[in-house]
Amino acid sequence: MYMKFIKVFNRENAEKFNKEAPNHQVVIAGFFMENCPACKSFKPQWEKFIHEFVTNNHDALIAEIDSNQIHLVNFDTNTLEGFPSVFRVVKGGDIVEFNQSRTSEELGKFLKEAIGLKGGKRASGKKRASGKKRASGKKRMSGKKRMSGKKRMSGKRASKNKTHKKKSRRSVR
Repeated sequence: MYMKFIKVFNRENAEKFNKEAPNHQVVIAGFFMENCPACKSFKPQWEKFIHEFVTNNHDALIAEIDSNQIHLVNFDTNTLEGFPSVFRVVKGGDIVEFNQSRTSEELGKFLKEAIGLKGGKRASGKKRASGKKRASGKKRMSGKKRMSGKKRMSGKRASKNKTHKKKSRRSVR
């Protein structure tokens, strides 16, 4: 696959987006509103980001979606609170909102992070080998090591579960 850009400003483009999005590992969607001052100031950085990354050979789709076309695209916009907004979805994962400074560099990091999550090309063009140290200095653990043992809960969930277990034990006796 390859990086692709779609500008959604009518029904035809929305249908194209809906057809293309499931075929890509990563989808970055930027939501803009015409005549929005914040959108107008962010637009040059967004366009610079698109120009820099569409030429790269990554399995990603970047979409610029007009606010009037939101209802036509198959993209969960429940957390959309204003414009401009940028979200990403890694295939099989959750929707993540872009909350960094609105620069092309930060958008690039946002995309590269998503590609790294999916095991795609890294910024250096190489994949990290299993067992090699990460930037944090910690080794990557295999799935078996990560999943062994009991999951720990903290905070309110843990205290609720402890209370729930105590109640259920009493009712069994």
